[in-house]
Amino acid sequence: MAVEWVAAMVFLLLPVVLIGAGVSRWPERQEVARAAAAEAARAAVLSGTEAEALANAQAVADEVAANYGVPAGEYQVQVSAPSWDWGQDVTVTVSMDMPSIDVPGVGSWSVTSWTASATQHIEDYRGLE
Repeated sequence: MAVEWVAAMVFLLLPVVLIGAGVSRWPERQEVARAAAAEAARAAVLSGTEAEALANAQAVADEVAANYGVPAGEYQVQVSAPSWDWGQDVTVTVSMDMPSIDVPGVGSWSVTSWTASATQHIEDYRGLE
């Protein structure tokens, strides 16, 4: 009877615990994407040009992700705006990789992604002095 109980624990309970441990990282990854998008959008609208905005948004998103311990290759940052003029809205989108199965110490499989975006307004009178 004891052997069956041990086998049941190993073959039934252990996979459930390992999957639960992997899925528990999802809320953290979602919060990283939200925070990175919000901070990167603010950095983008404070930039002078579109190229500078993309570089600043990427740098801020990198810093936010590093603070949470997310490796650089596990997210993508996109900046979009209809034009880079006063009064326009700038949207920053951060797509975060979310491992569906993550076994601590072994690895991740079946990676999906989750996207967060934030929009900021370029000041209407930025160029006036």
